[in-house]
Amino acid sequence: KSLEPPDKMIQRLCNDESVSLPLPEQIKSVDVSAIRHCSDCLLSFCSQDCLQNAMSTYHSAVCTKGDPEHPLIKLDEMWRNVHFPPETTSLVMIVKIIGLVIQSGAIPDIFKHFYATVQKDGRIHKLLEPQFVSHLDLLRDGLLQIFGSHSLVQELLNHDNFYYIDCYDRYEWARNRNVFVC
Repeated sequence: KSLEPPDKMIQRLCNDESVSLPLPEQIKSVDVSAIRHCSDCLLSFCSQDCLQNAMSTYHSAVCTKGDPEHPLIKLDEMWRNVHFPPETTSLVMIVKIIGLVIQSGAIPDIFKHFYATVQKDGRIHKLLEPQFVSHLDLLRDGLLQIFGSHSLVQELLNHDNFYYIDCYDRYEWARNRNVFVC
């Protein structure tokens, strides 16, 4: 879940502080006293439980250790220059998936099912249209440079699987949030 209040997020994304959401009384505020941070990179998590879940499932494998020159930080900057929110979240989700694979030592079965479903049904996200393929190839190459020493990551990021993961990020992830609570 976002640690940024929805009204502030919409103002930031619109670059207009006068924008307001309807029904402001329905906006739930973030309990800032519950926010916890990774002790190495200072990434924020909504609670201690969320931090512990992240550390045990994916974050330890992908933590930048607070290094501003970490290749993952550079890749994130490159991706943000190519795509605007919400597409920039693609990298975050893919990195979480990579961390999960590295830490668990396995590619979850749900991805194999998803790959088969996407191939069978032909469900492809708009980012896979020809004008975006070069952007995705840059992202894939960058991720392989950072995490490619792991054979499972190489399998996960093979050409077809990588494109399906990008689709998965948008298509299924909301229904399978049991791994990535925040």
